[in-house]
Amino acid sequence: MLTRLTKLYELSVQKDCELEMLKVVCDIWKLLYDNLPRSVSKNKQYDGGLEIIKRMILYIQEHYKERINLNQLCREGGVSRTACTKLFLKYVNVTPIDYVRHYRIAKSIELLQSTDKTITEIAYETGFSGTSFYAKTFRKITGITPRQLRKGEKI
Repeated sequence: MLTRLTKLYELSVQKDCELEMLKVVCDIWKLLYDNLPRSVSKNKQYDGGLEIIKRMILYIQEHYKERINLNQLCREGGVSRTACTKLFLKYVNVTPIDYVRHYRIAKSIELLQSTDKTITEIAYETGFSGTSFYAKTFRKITGITPRQLRKGEKI
């Protein structure tokens, strides 16, 4: 946890690295989830929404390579579509589908920087249905194209 918090601090002083920061925050959430006690004392006030959002985020992190839709997230959390969206907006400040897209882009950035896989391979490996949509989404979120990132341009 300390390593990730340190990384988050280091990224906070750099310019244009929001997606890397999002990835680190997601990693922190996962660590917190993995290390929280599974039962809650009856004497403590309990926010059921937090437990639900953790389950949905964990589902996204484990299944981001697959097709994910709002109905699947609702089933995972045991909530309605409206409740799902409200929980994401409350705890993550984005809609569920935007969270999925940002998470996939963060994962694709890792692959672009650490592998020699083609952009097409990375698009499909991170759950995008096609290269065109992937590139368009990548540019919308980062401000540059995947190819520009590969050539060393900063986000």
